[in-house]
Amino acid sequence: MKSFLLTKLLPLLGFLIVWQIVSLFLNPLVLPSPLLVFSKIILILQSKGFYVAISATLLRALIGLVIALVAGTLFGFLMHFSKAFSAFMHPIIIILQSLPVISWLLLALIWFDSSVIPIFIVAISTMPIIILNVFEGLKEVSGEYIELVKFYDLSFKKCLQGLYIPSITAYLISAYKIIIGLCIKTSVMAEVISRVKQGIGAEMNLAWINVDTAEVLAYTVLIVFFTFLTERLLTLIFAQKFRNYQ
Repeated sequence: MKSFLLTKLLPLLGFLIVWQIVSLFLNPLVLPSPLLVFSKIILILQSKGFYVAISATLLRALIGLVIALVAGTLFGFLMHFSKAFSAFMHPIIIILQSLPVISWLLLALIWFDSSVIPIFIVAISTMPIIILNVFEGLKEVSGEYIELVKFYDLSFKKCLQGLYIPSITAYLISAYKIIIGLCIKTSVMAEVISRVKQGIGAEMNLAWINVDTAEVLAYTVLIVFFTFLTERLLTLIFAQKFRNYQ
């Protein structure tokens, strides 16, 4: 409890106090007070439209994450089993990691419908992380175990369940802790840029057009909260699902 107060509660309280003091000297359009932002949060949470918007955003982020997970795991396995494919993929992964998200966004605006853009951005942003984590996890498979698999002529399914999945599980959980927050943030950003009709990004875009700084900050706080909640929930589900492999 004492540790929680020192590491979490006190820094947050200090931040709010500084925010309140600074807001006293600035126009509310520039920096509204924490109390004003909090009142906006209450109003937003009372609106049914918010839950439709957050559901749309989370759904897009989840679809993008599933696409990245399936494709990233497949590419990671192919890189492990094929040196030629690994040599081919490494420079592509470096390029994918180097390209700024805004470049993908501008290209996606040309290529796709606005509703598809957030899904594409989430998938393309998180896939390299999953590929590399799966690839690194498979490297941990001991050569002795591989020789035993060959000796007993085990099926690929048994090899996958008993050897490869346990090796990549810890790496995937570590990757999830990074990419879940990234998924939601990039999804919201893509929604703002692509001007989708429904989603948190659409609501933030409307607040920006109306020059409602308090509402923009309110949605920002809510994004942080739901990102934290989603990260904990999905990590727990993933850990429970694969607890036998850890």
